[in-house]
Formats: sequence, structure tokens, C-alpha cells
Amino acid sequence: MTSELGLKITGNAFVDSGIYALKTKFKKDLDELTIDHLTKMCKLISKLYPKGQWNNNMYTIFPNLQPLTYKVDSKEEKYLKVLKNLLDNIPPINDYGDCMACGRRNTDTQVFKSNVPLTGSGSLKNYFSFANEGADYCNLCTLLIQFSPLVMYASGGKMILLHSDSSKVMNHWSKKALKNVTKQKLENNYTGCFNEGYTNPQNAVFKMIMDIIRESDERWADEYPSLNFYYFTNYVFRFLTYIPPDEYSNWNMIVRKGYVNVDWDKVKELDDYKNKRNTVYNNLLTNKSILYYFFTR
Repeated sequence: MTSELGLKITGNAFVDSGIYALKTKFKKDLDELTIDHLTKMCKLISKLYPKGQWNNNMYTIFPNLQPLTYKVDSKEEKYLKVLKNLLDNIPPINDYGDCMACGRRNTDTQVFKSNVPLTGSGSLKNYFSFANEGADYCNLCTLLIQFSPLVMYASGGKMILLHSDSSKVMNHWSKKALKNVTKQKLENNYTGCFNEGYTNPQNAVFKMIMDIIRESDERWADEYPSLNFYYFTNYVFRFLTYIPPDEYSNWNMIVRKGYVNVDWDKVKELDDYKNKRNTVYNNLLTNKSILYYFFTR
């Protein structure tokens, strides 16, 4: 088995998120990533995922993943064994293959929702292409998916996964999420997937978008990137990429008008309103006009 992985962005949200988590962790370009990097990442997540809130998150992301149902003292060992089995059986890369993600490696065994989110189990064939009894992912793509929780965002008891065709967007978000993981390790406080206390997923999505726009060192709006958010539903955003940096204050005024049942005279901090329903966000998500909110009233 060669150490050259030949990784490429696949277009699959879960695989690509794992790839960006991997390259961000080791600060490497795709063509620099090796089996050694995969091995180190496997050791990292096998120690991380059984800890604290991460373990609870895993039940949401990978339902019925057997190693995470064992007693705490054996979870790390058993999960690492699962990861190592995938690692040791990565098929050779070809010009083509039957993996539904990369298309360049062949599958070993079909996988289920315990390894790939948003699929199903063998008995629920309607979740799989052509009513198969599983999903066709090669061992490398299945392994990369295991890294994807590192860049997920927790909201309302579920996970939000960002996927974009812009490498600038993905690089920025992965750095932000991995920085949170590092913080948890340093503080020995394992709070799970990136969580800023947003229980309203619609508000959380727009918070993520605004953070990307304001914090990124790279200008990416002129790329017209797609921003897809997976929260059991897929959304595509372009609207906010057109907001110039010097217009944030005006945009915030528009957003403020959309919050429902907020007494602004009593608001002291973000937590007082961040999970309230927002009709501006709701209209954008359902392709309805927000022109009304641009007028002073």
C-alpha cells in the first residue's frame, strides 16, 4: 500500500469535510497527505470522540456505531480498532472505481448509517441507490467521513455540516472548528462538536455565514460560491456574499427587524435573543422577499 493517497475533493459533503479536517490539522496540501497523517488522525479521534459531549454527539452522527456503546474505558481501544481496519485495507487508487464518493477506488463492503450519516440500514433499502442493501463507499472515503465531526456545528440537538465549492470557505471554517477542538483539549473540557449555544438552526446557519464573511482573511465573494448546510435539509446561499464589509451595520439593522417577540429595551446580551424566530432568515430560506425589511417603519 503506497503512502501516496492522491486525495481530491469529491463533491461529497461528508468526505470533503473529513479531507479539510485532515489537511487543516496537519497544515498540508492535498498532495502532501500520507498514510502517516491518517494514522495520527485516527489516534486523535479515537481518544476524543469517547470523551464528554463528543460521545453523545456520536450517537447523532453515527447511530449504532458499536464501539461507542461499550463502557468508557474500552471505547477508545475498540473504536481505534475499527479505524485501523479501514486504514489497513485502503484499496489502491485507479482511474476509476465503484466508490460513490471518490470514484477512483473500489468498495470492500457496503456501509450503513453507523459509518456514513444520512444513509440507512440494510433493511431500509429506500435510503440507498438502486435499492441496494448499503452504500458503496471505499474504505478510505469511509475513514475520511469519520473525521467530519471535527468540523460540524451543533445546534438544537443535531449537527450542521457546511459544504462549499470554495476552498477558501472550507479552509477558513475548518481552521475555526479545529481551533475549538484544540481549546477543549487544553481546557480538558470536552463540550463536543463546535457549539455556540444556538438552538435555532436557522439562526445558527446565518451566524456561521456572517462569521465566514467577516473573519476570513481571503476574499471569496467574487467566486460566487455555493454554501450548502446539511441539517437533514440542504440549503444553498449566495445572498450574503454580496454584502460589502462596510455595510454590516445596515445588514444587522435589517436582521434585527426580523426577530419576533424581542423587547429590545430589555436586551442586554446576545443570549437574550439569538434563538428567537427571525422572519428575515425564514424568508431567505423559503425564497421569499425580504424587501419589506429594508424600509424604515
